[in-house]
Amino acid sequence: MLCGAESDPLLSLCLRQEVVHVVGPKPRPPDPRLLELRQQRITELRARYRDLREELEQTKQHLMLEPQQWTAEFELQPPAELDSLEYLEALEMATFKLETRVNFCKAHLMMVTCFDVSSKRR
Repeated sequence: MLCGAESDPLLSLCLRQEVVHVVGPKPRPPDPRLLELRQQRITELRARYRDLREELEQTKQHLMLEPQQWTAEFELQPPAELDSLEYLEALEMATFKLETRVNFCKAHLMMVTCFDVSSKRR
């Protein structure tokens, strides 16, 4: 005994088209140029991120702040893929936030040192 799809060729054709539609076409492989640009951007951002981390540590020392302050705030989770778009976006966001914090700390340091009248007394 045949079920409905096997007995009706039109229904069988429609079901196959639905399966193709649900599964969809195979995704195209990413463009090698875009991958190369993404990897280059990630490399640049990693270097910038590392430099900003060092600069933040130095600035915290000058401001006599706790060494562990703001440390966890700028930690990046290890990515599943180092060249993924999600990692690039997370790295850009973390670098931006870190740069903002470093600039704030440096401005605060300038305010503290410029208006420190105790060292200018004679």
